[in-house]
Amino acid sequence: MTESDLKQQDTFEQTSSMENTTMTSAEGGNADTDAAAELDKQSQSQAQPTSAECSRPEAPSESEPVPPTSRGMVIFGPSFPDLPAPPRPASLFSLPADVVCSIAGHLEYPDVVSLQQSDDGLAEALATHSNSSDRSSWIESRVHLGLPVPTGQPDFKTDAAFLSNRKLRGFVAARADHGECLSQDDRSVARSLARMRHGNRKGTNLCFITGGPCVAVLERRHRLHVLNRRRQRGAGPTVVDKVWWGVRLCVAVPLCLVLLWVAYQIHMLLF
Repeated sequence: MTESDLKQQDTFEQTSSMENTTMTSAEGGNADTDAAAELDKQSQSQAQPTSAECSRPEAPSESEPVPPTSRGMVIFGPSFPDLPAPPRPASLFSLPADVVCSIAGHLEYPDVVSLQQSDDGLAEALATHSNSSDRSSWIESRVHLGLPVPTGQPDFKTDAAFLSNRKLRGFVAARADHGECLSQDDRSVARSLARMRHGNRKGTNLCFITGGPCVAVLERRHRLHVLNRRRQRGAGPTVVDKVWWGVRLCVAVPLCLVLLWVAYQIHMLLF
């Protein structure tokens, strides 16, 4: 073999070895790429659950109560403990007996009797509070105010004997509802005496109990005022309204006739 043939053979062997090396490296790269893709798929499947797992919530246990639902979705939230009810405000019935007796010392006899009749506990606390002087002073105050008093001589020893009189029981019941304030006329003697006793107060709504404006009298006047307004609206125009409309018509009709006559005269002069 010549030298040229030897050179061609060496060149062919080198070329074939290079091709084999390139193919081997390409196959190794493809294998590495496939392995990396498989690892990525496995990591994604572990990190992200399937849609079926996401849409299916865990069922609560039988021991736990099922929370309320909203639009088909189960709402889980923290459970708050029941708050205690607020305490009730203190009233006259919950006060001690000595405090109730001190309050009753500033009241008149009929008011003390009303307290005794309102509750059994107050009746026991105020059983020995009133005496004969309280009952007699109340009768004297009614005399000074010009209010009616019983004709017979009542028994001032005990409350039961004093209230056995039917008229006195009626006076006590009427006082609780301001019946005497509503029954007395504005020009009665009792009203005049009450104004003089309480400092010559003006007005006809004086209360025989407090000495100020009577709430029952003011409420009755308000109801009467509202009732009168409703009657006036339903009755139609009054006599004064009818007379006023008649005067308007009597003035308006001749005035219209005069204006028409003046307009006719002006039209005749111009045309």
